[in-house]
Amino acid sequence: MALKMSQTTIANLPEEMMIKIFELLPPQDLKSVMLVCKEWEEMGEDPTLWTWARVTVKSREDFHKLNFRRFQFVQELEIGDDCDVYKDCQWTEEDWIELFKVFVNLHALTKLNPLDCFWDCIR
Repeated sequence: MALKMSQTTIANLPEEMMIKIFELLPPQDLKSVMLVCKEWEEMGEDPTLWTWARVTVKSREDFHKLNFRRFQFVQELEIGDDCDVYKDCQWTEEDWIELFKVFVNLHALTKLNPLDCFWDCIR
């Protein structure tokens, strides 16, 4: 009696197994696998895969980045803008209030790194 072997492909692996495989990838490869197909993109959005990421917020237009599912557990942010030291900061009081409202949802956030003009902006 011959044994019949079934074939299993990567597409048959459970999501939990795929995420474990994705955890082994270096950052650039993780970014690449998210481009393979919609299913891999969704799995690649798992926030546990992106705790290493450092998100840069240079203006109010960047606030949307902090709502990406993958950055839910981000631990480090860079804050500030690309301002010219001879010009005034572009951040308004409303920008700062909105940013801190976003911070409330980032429970794993442990470090804020100010960019060059950050200190000029909070004077």
